Amino acid sequence: FLVCATSVILLQRFAATATGLAEQTVALEAATLALERTRQEQVRKGQLAALGELSASVAHEVRNPLAIMKNAISGMRRSTLEAGDRTTLLTIVFEETDRLSRLVRDLLAFARPRRETLSTTQLRPLVEAALASVTGSKRAGAAVAIDVRVPNALAVSGDPELLRLAISNVIENAVH
Repeated sequence: FLVCATSVILLQRFAATATGLAEQTVALEAATLALERTRQEQVRKGQLAALGELSASVAHEVRNPLAIMKNAISGMRRSTLEAGDRTTLLTIVFEETDRLSRLVRDLLAFARPRRETLSTTQLRPLVEAALASVTGSKRAGAAVAIDVRVPNALAVSGDPELLRLAISNVIENAVH
């Protein structure tokens, strides 16, 4: 009788413990689901904040060339404008149009990330290619002196096209 009574008590305690564990499991699953929803909401808020910052930056980068172009076009409307000044103003409009085109190209490249191809690359040809792509974008009449001191044997590890683009951006910023 004592063994049966003890067995019944242990079975009741086991059943109560199993029920308690089942209830705690359900509560834990609900808390995990709520936590996951909160995490997703925070990620979404972060994405929206980043999009807002990107939009403000893009607006700033577009507004500057547009203002320069507007001023140049306004200057070209003057009836007393000399031919040399008109050429200078047209050059400015062309350069700013090119600047806006590069901005759009860069934004599209950012929107479609590419797969990097890592390799060891000689740095000097990258710098020379970047210089060649930028030298046509300098302002009319601006004197630009470029002193390249990159040893011929210097090699770097990375994606050659992305490295060339980064170097081009640094040079463009320096020219502007």
